[in-house]
Amino acid sequence: MNKLAIVLERETIDSDFNYEPARSKVVGKIWIDLKNAKQTTAQKADTTQIVYSHVAFARYQKQITENHELKIGNDVYGIVALINVNEQNEFLELHLIKEVGDGS
Repeated sequence: MNKLAIVLERETIDSDFNYEPARSKVVGKIWIDLKNAKQTTAQKADTTQIVYSHVAFARYQKQITENHELKIGNDVYGIVALINVNEQNEFLELHLIKEVGDGS
């Protein structure tokens, strides 16, 4: 399913004691084909770790890195891995993990 995603800079916690909530900077917008991932977990000893929850495909955009997030509607997805398909600067495969909010 094609969706328009807003690309945001990932928020970082700074130590300047600024109590105002930081606003994410919009880097751009891209059209993506978003799909649920089939293999989402990895087993290590007695723990299960989520590797990624969704896979998205998009046209190549060199400014998008793993330091960005994608906002689709009200959902925010962190970029876990970014793959330049066949190293041809034509398509990106993005491994995403859906961020869990505070319930508000």
